[in-house]
Amino acid sequence: MLSSLLPGDRDHLAFAEVYSDPPGLKPLPEEEPLIARSVPKRRNEFITVRHCARIALGQLGLAQHRS
Repeated sequence: MLSSLLPGDRDHLAFAEVYSDPPGLKPLPEEEPLIARSVPKRRNEFITVRHCARIALGQLGLAQHRS
């Protein structure tokens, strides 16, 4: 769906969608300080968004950390 909204070369478009926060995801060590004082809902959203970003970067062939 997202790709249908964006103009241009779709070969250079990467994205990942999830509709809920997947269980068991953990932040990377360098991300932990950014959410150390966050409420659980915000913490889970942050971790999920970072997870999706890493998937999209992997689709583009860029270095990918573990999720």
